[in-house]
Amino acid sequence: MKARFGGIERLFGEEALAQLGQAHVAIVGVGGVGCWAAEMLARSGVGQITLIDADELCVTNINRQIHALDSTVGQSKVQVMAKRIHDINSDCEVHIKEQFFMASTADELLINYDYLIDAIDSVKHKVLLLAECLKRNIQVVTCGGAGGKTDPSCIQSADLAKSSGDRLLKKVRYELRKHHGLKNKKKFKIQAVYSDQPMILPFCEVGEKQSFKLDCDSGYGTSPMVISSFGIIAADVVIKKLIKK
Repeated sequence: MKARFGGIERLFGEEALAQLGQAHVAIVGVGGVGCWAAEMLARSGVGQITLIDADELCVTNINRQIHALDSTVGQSKVQVMAKRIHDINSDCEVHIKEQFFMASTADELLINYDYLIDAIDSVKHKVLLLAECLKRNIQVVTCGGAGGKTDPSCIQSADLAKSSGDRLLKKVRYELRKHHGLKNKKKFKIQAVYSDQPMILPFCEVGEKQSFKLDCDSGYGTSPMVISSFGIIAADVVIKKLIKK
């Protein structure tokens, strides 16, 4: 353990490394952002990681997901990521949950984690997850939209109530205030990772009689540099919170 994570120990100290080794972190959504967060947690010596996702890897994931390769296309995202984590640290206890987070799975999936990373794309399920984490006193960091962004230096972290320039998180804030009792001008006590860079519309062909759609057929374009940075910063938030306990 010490040899493998000596860099962490020299930087943060022996006690911090021990705290990370005893920590249990969950990642909900092991796609573009979540896979990079999982990678960073594993390489920082986190002792238990729970991976929650029911999706499979496809060829379109290859440009932005660290576990997406020609050899893994069609395989379970959480199973491939779990194998990768074990290759990084065989002592890490990885829990695989091949389920999507929704109201019917909340009780089963939300246990007493030390921290949770929300990397869900859906507004509905993102709002539900954050509301449930607040209700259950689970510390959580939520990730905003990374699609359509090109500049990793625009990514920052702040309380969700203070985040700006992110369409996904704007909708999430609205729903949390409207349906879950969170107040205007007050902190949500949910850390958010987001970019305030204006979104770049996708290059797509639009027929003469077609209306222009923001998402085209396959959504906004994605930069692996930006996507990975979202996951790295989310993991950084978690690591620094864990070692401050």
